[in-house]
Amino acid sequence: MSFNPDRLFPIKCFTCGNVLSQKYQYYCEQLLEQKKDLKKTEYLTKETVEKTVEGKLLDDLDIINICCRKHMLTHQ
Repeated sequence: MSFNPDRLFPIKCFTCGNVLSQKYQYYCEQLLEQKKDLKKTEYLTKETVEKTVEGKLLDDLDIINICCRKHMLTHQ
């Protein structure tokens, strides 16, 4: 995932109205930086239930509503 200025990202969440656009570029840049260190696929099992890189970044950005998280995770 990389930040593409040609692709429009919603300024606000369609459901709750929180402003998301100012956080999206930072999210993309940090995600690329943190994921290049991870060369393996993460499998979640009962023994390894840790937050993914995406989940940790969204928590750091204080994006807690599931509707807002959906926009950040699924925008291409």
